Amino acid sequence: KRRQTSLLIQLRTGHIPLNAYLHRFKKADFPYCESCYAKGVEVKETVHHFIFECPKHQSIRVGMRNEMGR
Repeated sequence: KRRQTSLLIQLRTGHIPLNAYLHRFKKADFPYCESCYAKGVEVKETVHHFIFECPKHQSIRVGMRNEMGR
């Protein structure tokens, strides 16, 4: 329960180890999604991109939608 709460707080605040956040503190070389960048697309790896947009996670999103009945 505590771990899930912590993850939810990180997701809501954007303080989660994705490149857009880590780059602000010089912990990542660039703020872009590595998966998309490898395909020539420079899009910041934000929580929104990671969950809703990144093609790398498309199959997971489809599976979740199917589980929810949408």
